Amino acid sequence: MAHDEELLVRELAKTGNLVGKFSSVLGDAPEQATGLAASMGARVAATFMPTERVELTIVIPVNAGQLMSEIRAYLLNHGRIEAQHDAQICGVVKSGFLKMNPALLYAKIVELTESQSQLQLVTAAKEGLVKQQTAQKAADDLLQTIRVDGRAAA
Repeated sequence: MAHDEELLVRELAKTGNLVGKFSSVLGDAPEQATGLAASMGARVAATFMPTERVELTIVIPVNAGQLMSEIRAYLLNHGRIEAQHDAQICGVVKSGFLKMNPALLYAKIVELTESQSQLQLVTAAKEGLVKQQTAQKAADDLLQTIRVDGRAAA
């Protein structure tokens, strides 16, 4: 899980860099200097922030291949894929307030029958003093996206 922590810290630093560059437009500081300072500050702060995790297992009435395709499409549309191997996929999405906080999303799919699969989902995110429920929102957003065409998780 050390890799997970580093990935979350790196993603928060990217957000800090973006915010720093934006704020330089409002002030006198050079864009690159402000972005770098904000990125470094976010990196340091993130190392002290707790990581919140959401874990759930649900049965979805769709075959494993289609479910993987839907999760893959969700990650490509809302973030990026970090790794994929067989029936497992990992990615980073934006979640939380204004979708500014990165969340890791791990999914493992187990085919139960030709028309039913089990989804084991883990989401994780850094949370500061003001809790954004980032990990929970990332899980909810994915589940809402894959529950289309009248399907519902069992």
